[in-house]
Amino acid sequence: MTNTEGRTTSSLLNKLREEPDAHARTLAAAIVSTALSREVKDIVDPTMLAKAFASGLRATAESEELEGWMEERASASLRWAHEHFEGTLEEHLSPEIERYLRNSAARPYRIDPTLLSSVLRHGQVRALVRDSLQDLLTSFGRSLTSAVFSTEQTVAFAGIMGFAKSITSMVRAEIDSQLEGRVKAFVDETLDRGIDKWTARLSTKKSALRMAESREQVASVLLEQPVRHYIRIPLTADVEAIARGVAEDIRMLAAWDGLETEISSGLESVLEPLEDLTLEELLEDSGLVQSWRGPIEMLLSTHLADLFRSEPFGAWLEGVEASGPRKSPARKRKKKQGAA
Repeated sequence: MTNTEGRTTSSLLNKLREEPDAHARTLAAAIVSTALSREVKDIVDPTMLAKAFASGLRATAESEELEGWMEERASASLRWAHEHFEGTLEEHLSPEIERYLRNSAARPYRIDPTLLSSVLRHGQVRALVRDSLQDLLTSFGRSLTSAVFSTEQTVAFAGIMGFAKSITSMVRAEIDSQLEGRVKAFVDETLDRGIDKWTARLSTKKSALRMAESREQVASVLLEQPVRHYIRIPLTADVEAIARGVAEDIRMLAAWDGLETEISSGLESVLEPLEDLTLEELLEDSGLVQSWRGPIEMLLSTHLADLFRSEPFGAWLEGVEASGPRKSPARKRKKKQGAA
C-alpha cells in the first residue's frame, strides 16, 4: 500500500469514526431506499435462495457437533429458566401481548365442513376415533357381563358352587368372544353417520361461538399458571432423544434430492402474481412503510455505527484500498509517455 492509499484509508476511516452515528443514519436510509426501489423478484431470487438454503442445511447435517450442541444449549436454557423465572405467565407478558392473546383465543372461527370432514375421514384419524369408541363400548359391555354373571348371583340361584363357576365361565367367555366383533361392526357402520353429524354440528355459527368461548376460558387458565409449570414439561423430557430426533430430521431433509427444486418452485409461485412490482409499490397503501421505515433505519444505523468503530471494519477498509482497481495498459503507456 502506498502512502497516498494509506492516507486515503486513514482519512475515510477517521471521518466515519468522528461522527459514526450520523454517517450510519445516512447509510441506513440509503439501504432502505434502495431496497424499496427494487423489484420484489430481484430482492428474492428463488434459485439463489433455494441453493443457499440447501447448501447451508447440508453443511449443518454433516456437522458432528450439531446433536451435542443442541442438547447442551437446550438443557442449559431450560435449567436457567427454571431457576430464574417466577410468577405466572401473565405476569411475564406485556398488557398488549396478553390482550392480543386473549382476543385471538376469543375470536370465533367457522370451520369449513369439507375440510373438517376430510380430516375426520383420514385413515389415521378415523382409526383413532374408531379404536377409542370400540374400547369404550367393549369395556362397558364387559362390565355389564361381569355384573350379570357374578359368582355370588350364580351361587344364589344354582346352589352348587362348582357347577355355578363352570357355567359362569362358559357363558362369559362366549359373550366376550361375540361382544368385540359386534362392537366393531356397530362402530364401523355408525362411524360415517357420526362423522356427518359432527361435521354439520361443528361447522355452524353457534358452534364457532361456543368453541371461541371455550378457547377464551382455556387461555385465561393457561395465563394464570406459574411459568415454572411450562418449563417443567420440557425439563422432564428426554432432551438427548429430542436433539437426536431433530438432527435426524435435518439429515433426512438435507439428503432429499428435490429440496432445491421444491423451495425454488414454491417461491416462484408466490412471486409470480407480483410481476414487476417494486417493494414500495407492493406495500403501498398498507401503512407498513411509514410505520416500519423509521424503526428499521434506527436498528440498522445502530449496528452500522458499531461496525464503523470496530477493528475488523478498519482492517477490511484497508484491504479494499490495497486491492484497488488495476491501472489499465492505456493509462500505464500514457504515464510513461508523460514521463519521457
